[in-house]
Amino acid sequence: MGNINRAVCHLNIIGFRAAVAAQKDTAIRGRPFVIAGATGGRALVLDLSPEALQEGISPGMALAAAERLVKDLPVLAPDPPAYSAMNKELEKIASVYAPVYENDQFGNLYLDLTGTARLFGPAADCASRILREMLEQVGIRPAAVTGLREIGELACLSDGEAISLFGKYGRRLRDTARGIDDSPVEAASLGERRIEKHLDFAEDTIDFDTIRGGLMLLAETGGIEMRGQKWGTAIVMLHAVYADGVRVEGQEKQRRLCVTDRDIAAAAERVYIKVVVRRLRIRSIMLTLGDLRPLGWTPDLFEIAEDTKQRKLQETADKVRNKFGFNILTTAAVYAASRQGTAIALPGRQNA
Repeated sequence: MGNINRAVCHLNIIGFRAAVAAQKDTAIRGRPFVIAGATGGRALVLDLSPEALQEGISPGMALAAAERLVKDLPVLAPDPPAYSAMNKELEKIASVYAPVYENDQFGNLYLDLTGTARLFGPAADCASRILREMLEQVGIRPAAVTGLREIGELACLSDGEAISLFGKYGRRLRDTARGIDDSPVEAASLGERRIEKHLDFAEDTIDFDTIRGGLMLLAETGGIEMRGQKWGTAIVMLHAVYADGVRVEGQEKQRRLCVTDRDIAAAAERVYIKVVVRRLRIRSIMLTLGDLRPLGWTPDLFEIAEDTKQRKLQETADKVRNKFGFNILTTAAVYAASRQGTAIALPGRQNA
């Protein structure tokens, strides 16, 4: 027997719990809202609507901080029975097309479409059909993860294949892979854009290890968002609020783009040491990555080998987090700080 080309389709419902809530309650559709396991001092955002994400809320954020960003923010409790019912409906649709499938119960379905082409057509067309049926029958449209591994595979797609896989933006994405970009040149500077990450400590603290862990956590959450947009930062800014409400701030301009979490955290720590001079507990900190610029740098012939090593290490860490979730991997500084009495909360996880 020859080798069989396997066809596995990954359907991903982004923000599964929030998507189920919006499908169940039409009153909250199109509005910012969050799913939280509890209310009070240490409650965290477990999931959120796309509109809440646009308001600056993110998974793992302290609920109190999210409520400061959006006035009268709807906070919903988790609804396991509704998630279970939705999973059964999704599996019912998937089973029509895939003899073998796997559901992780959190919005990820893996469908083995190997050998079904004669019944349902090419895998890309079949995936598009499944997505359409899920939208029509249960009101939820997952994203299809295509399995393309190289940009050349994307560039070779026909118009029909590109649209089947990626919807109305498929051809534009395919053309971009071919080096074709007919969009107008924008006069606005990327330097005007910024990324802000805020952290409220569970208790006011003066412990520097806890502070350092908090700075690293903000660097990790801000850094992965920044690199996901193919940016680097030329200015690292830090704001700190003392227990008495007094706010201090400072910034450090970078001689070259700051890209890795380690470099961002180191710059933030230098700013912190410079501006936080009172012997008083700290209530909260905010990290701002400013003057964002494209990452299309030209390698320096005299670049230090350690820098190249750290950049590759960062790329690997980002891949792991993007695949398995942000809270799957963090630094020892963040983990240690999260275990102390003045705990910082790891994103997506309640501390023990």
